[in-house]
Amino acid sequence: MKRAVFAGLAGAALAATPVLAADMPLKAPPPVVSLYNWTGCYVGTTVGGKWGESNQTSATTGGTAVVPWSDNVTVVNTTTGPVTLTPVTGVNGHGAGPFPVGTTIVGPFSVTNNNPIGTNITGRAIKIGGVIGGGEVGCQYHGGNFLIGFEGDGSWTSAKGDAPEVGGFGTRVNSTAFVVTGTPTAPVVTPTTGTISGWIASAKETWLATARARIGFTFAENRGLFFITGGAAWASITAGEVNIGGTNQIPPGVPLFGSSQTRTKLGWTVGAGLEWVLLGPLTGKLEYLYVDLGTTHFFVLATDPFLPRDVTFRQHIARIGVNYRFTPGYGY
Repeated sequence: MKRAVFAGLAGAALAATPVLAADMPLKAPPPVVSLYNWTGCYVGTTVGGKWGESNQTSATTGGTAVVPWSDNVTVVNTTTGPVTLTPVTGVNGHGAGPFPVGTTIVGPFSVTNNNPIGTNITGRAIKIGGVIGGGEVGCQYHGGNFLIGFEGDGSWTSAKGDAPEVGGFGTRVNSTAFVVTGTPTAPVVTPTTGTISGWIASAKETWLATARARIGFTFAENRGLFFITGGAAWASITAGEVNIGGTNQIPPGVPLFGSSQTRTKLGWTVGAGLEWVLLGPLTGKLEYLYVDLGTTHFFVLATDPFLPRDVTFRQHIARIGVNYRFTPGYGY
């Protein structure tokens, strides 16, 4: 009898189970997260700063040349009094004066570069600095958490620097100078050996372009991108020197003569950066690049033996940028 009662109760419980299960609420499925995808092409703009250094070393030695620089007038100040070079008009392009007694007139002069090839003209690297800004364009493919792409950019830059030339480059012996002596009423012009000092070497860059590969991985639901980059770099480099005269120069501190040359140079670049989705098709980035433009030969055909020089140009770039993507970031 008891067995029959228990069997009936068990059957009733089993029969009621589907009804109870049907009455229980179902748990909602987890929401589907839409991951960002970076595949596609883009254009953008960048701005930042750059710093670096340029070394200038002598590319020739032993040459001698007569350089017709006739505007360099230095004052010896051994005596006083104005002098008019009445019998010696037009000395080395300076006219008849008047000049103070003791004036040294430097005319066309003969110079010999006795510095060994490879001598650092300024004794140290010339520090370079400036701003940079321009545009860029690129395309990339994103699969999983990895990205590969290509980017090209072009920028205008104000990077430049200068430094005094030292040693045999900073002070050059002039074998054709003239000293005015005597009195204001009886001036005497005597040939002598003088020196030309006050030389400044300079280097600058006016534009820079790169063509680079980009490899990266994404994080934060693919909204963040860390990348490394590298490739080729081109730039316009100007190197040269100017003579600003010594402390006794007439007029003081005014550039008197100089030479410069501009070359387009091919080099290489590497760097890294972070990029982040901002809003819609816009992304922002932080980027660092190191650019090495190697060694460039300047003034190869110059008659002045002090001018031929090998110039290096190495720089660091830190910049920010905003890109506009032509393809949507979701739905891939």
